Amino acid sequence: MKKLLLIAAMAALALGASADGYKLEKVWTLNALDLFPTTNDVRQGFGMDGKFYIHNKADQTVYIIDQNGFTGETLPGGANCGISRDEAGNILVSNATFPGSWVAAGLKVINPNTGDVVEYIVPEECGLIGRCDFIGNAKGNMMEDGVLYLTGWVSNEVYTDGVAIFTVEGGEVNVDNCYLATCNGLATNASTVINYYNDLNGEPALLFAYRSGAPGKLVADGDNFTRTGLVLPNKGACNGVFPLIWDGKELFVYPTLPNYQDGWAISEAGAEAPIVEVPSSVTANPNGIQCNWLNAEIDENGVIIYQYVPGGQISVYRLTKDEAPEYMRGDVDGDNNVNISDVTTLIDILLSGSEAPASADCDGDSQVNISDVTTLIDYLLSGNWPAEE
Repeated sequence: MKKLLLIAAMAALALGASADGYKLEKVWTLNALDLFPTTNDVRQGFGMDGKFYIHNKADQTVYIIDQNGFTGETLPGGANCGISRDEAGNILVSNATFPGSWVAAGLKVINPNTGDVVEYIVPEECGLIGRCDFIGNAKGNMMEDGVLYLTGWVSNEVYTDGVAIFTVEGGEVNVDNCYLATCNGLATNASTVINYYNDLNGEPALLFAYRSGAPGKLVADGDNFTRTGLVLPNKGACNGVFPLIWDGKELFVYPTLPNYQDGWAISEAGAEAPIVEVPSSVTANPNGIQCNWLNAEIDENGVIIYQYVPGGQISVYRLTKDEAPEYMRGDVDGDNNVNISDVTTLIDILLSGSEAPASADCDGDSQVNISDVTTLIDYLLSGNWPAEE
């Protein structure tokens, strides 16, 4: 009885319902403050291959985290909290000294499999690029041949409304191909991230996302860029917008209103409503620094969404279509949510001897019994399903 009362108090952990045709499951979650007691030095992180990479500029170390917490593996970091990746899966770490300019600042490129590290300096040919807040995904392989796109702003001074093209060729900075590209409509007064991606047509594009305004899609116009504004339903003023091409759609994963909390959504630009929206689980800013980092990977089963909210949570979600798995684990009552109602429904099924749906097999042993109730309760309390064998 006491345990059921405790579960009733956990009803706020219910997962937001997804739109028709899609199903969303929270795979696991951790409390970020349990791992990083302070947040100012760990303001950016991302997920890749089932792990999170979070950069702590205080000790200049990249920490690798999975569903059990710290893996014990680390990578060398830098002087700034910015961290991202390139298309080849290399880790990019900023060595720029915040809030200085990108120019003359360093960038570390790290192969997470071999531990190899290459360091570059952003040359003055990249132009006057102001405050070095965060970095986004780079094109190609920055160990060999790739491009990182940078921008920035300077408080109460002149903002350069352009994009710095930082080019590496043959494992060295190619100064001749480093320059400041122009693009109308990029002026901003807040921290900004530029993510490289290939759009729905397979063409190169940049997602220019700054905290306090609408993001934009940039496409090449000769050596420069043109911008198309992107309107995302219920988008909040928070860092963390990320592009995703999936299910024949050009999608964006982004933080939602209320601002600076942990709610997020996936939507096409200009849509009336997101295809998936997860409401905030908190009622106040958990970090004080306007960050709710989201990124996504596609695999044979659907989409994996990684969320890092400094001071809040480190979570992994899975998005599928109805024709993929026919059910969501733990969704015993079939309402596309996993919450206290499913515990009640599962207990009623066991007491009455009614036929149980496949989603009731919470522990994955091909049986439905009291063990599944315990597993479901543990999931609602911890946010983690049992690790698969």
